[in-house]
Amino acid sequence: MGNVEGATLDIEFILNSNKAHQTLSYNFSKPIIDNSLEYTIASDIDSVNVLANGKEADFEISQNEEVNTIKINSSEPINDLQMSFNVNDVIFKNGNTNHFFTELSLNKTIVSDISVKAVIPAGYGLYDNSFKPESGAITSDGQNVVVEWDDVDTSKPLLFSVKYRKVTFPSWILWTLIVSSLTILIILLYFQYQQKTEKAMLYGFREDEKKALVFIKTHKNILQKELQNEFKFSRAKSTRIVKRLEEKGLIKKEEFGRTNKIMWRGEFSEKKEDIKDLNEKLNQTFNFWEKLK
Repeated sequence: MGNVEGATLDIEFILNSNKAHQTLSYNFSKPIIDNSLEYTIASDIDSVNVLANGKEADFEISQNEEVNTIKINSSEPINDLQMSFNVNDVIFKNGNTNHFFTELSLNKTIVSDISVKAVIPAGYGLYDNSFKPESGAITSDGQNVVVEWDDVDTSKPLLFSVKYRKVTFPSWILWTLIVSSLTILIILLYFQYQQKTEKAMLYGFREDEKKALVFIKTHKNILQKELQNEFKFSRAKSTRIVKRLEEKGLIKKEEFGRTNKIMWRGEFSEKKEDIKDLNEKLNQTFNFWEKLK
């Protein structure tokens, strides 16, 4: 992608037993006004879909040896770009173990901030906690095990590897795990509900997001450029942080000239929302263990 700088990029790999569905979501620091953009990938791909500014975009695919080039045509400036496709040659099998392996080469001048996650199929678990880079964090969406990498270094080629296999348990172990997990979850959620301290509110955020959250909570109403100046954040990083806090319902964002006005909305939720969230988490956990049967 030529003439592009300071973009944030989120990459998601949804894995299965023989292929991966890859989604790349770009957010550009300033609109891209080129009539066309190109993205190359050295893999066997199919089922390509492209969205520009949330709308389906015209594109063409050309192939040179083993390299596919996606050329995106747009008659209007692009602020957000999303590409998704199936990648057919990144998952390898060794007996009962599946091995996802891919290499990404990104231009540091184009992408300033990148996050990557790999979603393992429901009913599968990590094999021997094997994944690379080892800086990744293991999480779950209630049904699938997820490995996430934040603040990825784009100065060199990136290698991502995850080994996973189908989980099988004897029934008595399964139900022991279910009961134990639900008991622990209920205890943790009970104390979380009873003790809404600032530490509990900040749990799950990265350090830069915590700094921004406390700053906005203290000042109630600020401009995004004040956030950048206070912590020396780039515009791209502050945009990503504001987007994350807005998705969590903690802040409200409004356009204000060439920047954004950010307003504190308060705690995560009211009591009724807390109880609803508790029930949803319990149901997610129970459904997750049911799929392991």
